[in-house]
Amino acid sequence: MAEGGARKRQRSHAPDPVAGAAIAHDSGEKHVAGGAPYIDDLPEPHGTLHIQLGMSTRAHARILSMDLSSVRAAPDVVAVFGFADVPGENDASPHAGDEPLFAETDVLCQGQTLFAVAARTRKAARLARKLAKVEYEDLPAAITIAQA
Repeated sequence: MAEGGARKRQRSHAPDPVAGAAIAHDSGEKHVAGGAPYIDDLPEPHGTLHIQLGMSTRAHARILSMDLSSVRAAPDVVAVFGFADVPGENDASPHAGDEPLFAETDVLCQGQTLFAVAARTRKAARLARKLAKVEYEDLPAAITIAQA
């Protein structure tokens, strides 16, 4: 036994065949040589729509109102979707059922998705999402360790 009564662990000194080995990425040569196709380099199919998400600007709040009429009326906007447009359950979690696709009444974090806008161009979708008018009521939050 080692000093203090603790046993020393037996360590295997067999080399790991993977650790430290140079393993080439399957598309590494194309990336280095500039030949790898990136999504922004590919031509868009005719009629492609661009989606942008409208996200919460508050971290913990109740949604008092959300007016998307200006978003819908923006140039080149084809559709706007929110929680009421989701057929079935408004949930994107893999198993727990606790992650809404679109916020309904409360937002749990800044950047939580409120709605999606589809437009004919990326620029039109980006501009349209900024036209949403959302009113919030901040909810109490535990900010310090003592509060938590």
